[in-house]
Amino acid sequence: MSVTIKIDIGGDKALSSKLKRAESLIRTLAMQGGMHDSTKYVAQNAAVYPPTTAANAPPPPYYIRGTGTQYATYNRRESEQLNLHWDRRVSEHHGQVTGVVENLVSYAPWVHSVVRQSWFHKMRNWRNIERIKQDVEQGVVKIFRDGVEKALRVFGI
Repeated sequence: MSVTIKIDIGGDKALSSKLKRAESLIRTLAMQGGMHDSTKYVAQNAAVYPPTTAANAPPPPYYIRGTGTQYATYNRRESEQLNLHWDRRVSEHHGQVTGVVENLVSYAPWVHSVVRQSWFHKMRNWRNIERIKQDVEQGVVKIFRDGVEKALRVFGI
């Protein structure tokens, strides 16, 4: 003769419903919200210029940030204001949340690209995108961690 232990769990439909709501909230707070906050954080960090150097001071020619190359009698006005053009977008496709931060200023590759950064910008401490990534990595992780913890707190977990 066998011994049988029967276990009934009441409220499994209610629990399932709560878990589905939790999944939606975690996706909204932790993933989408985290990605929006992270792309903003990365863009703000990427927009920071290094300190000015002798290249930004007289005698002419020298470069005036936000304006362009200054010569004795005129300024070329070629600046596209690199720091103001870090664009960001967040998308979700099949449950995958993606964030992109980019700068489409014509000379951005010569300032920030790993491959194309000019020696001129490198020797004046302009960060390439790999360096920017290293600088923001821990902050991005914290943003997502905080979002998950907030979502879990909402459900008392």
